[in-house]
Amino acid sequence: MSMGIAETNPLASHLMEQFGPVPGLLLMKLSAIVIAVLLRATAHPTFLRWINVLYIIVVLLNVLTIFHARY
Repeated sequence: MSMGIAETNPLASHLMEQFGPVPGLLLMKLSAIVIAVLLRATAHPTFLRWINVLYIIVVLLNVLTIFHARY
């Protein structure tokens, strides 16, 4: 965000507007951790693998966005 990149996740954007950038992101990350723990305790391992693949794609897209904004 300090590089001028806007948050495109509507939920994260809303939380950041309501609570401020750092508290909003912390709330978002805490929610993700709680969901991950609940999924780990209740979900099928194949489902968790697909969730991990999707998360890796999101992280790679974020890295590419940052790299593009910086260079």
